[in-house]
Amino acid sequence: MTKRINFCYYRLLDVCDVYQPQTIATKSFIANGAYTVYGANGAIGKYDKYNHVESEIVMACRGASCGALNVTEKHSWINGNAMVIHPNGKIDINIKYLFYILQGI
Repeated sequence: MTKRINFCYYRLLDVCDVYQPQTIATKSFIANGAYTVYGANGAIGKYDKYNHVESEIVMACRGASCGALNVTEKHSWINGNAMVIHPNGKIDINIKYLFYILQGI
């Protein structure tokens, strides 16, 4: 006998906020800054402030790597050349699971 599994389909924008954060100039980076700065292709420097508390999924939104995905560290600065894909709390979803789902698209 086969057990029936119930599941729901969701559109990404129904369960996540997608936005572009504030950019800081490369000249503002601090070599020994406490927090990692993320751009379109991952870590690009250090800074003395953060604009995101939790780990976030980021997607490159410019250039040849457009669409590439990364997951940030907690307490990091995410620059505006990456889009943040942040679960909005409407459903309980693990960001690492969401990251792997999005990589398959």
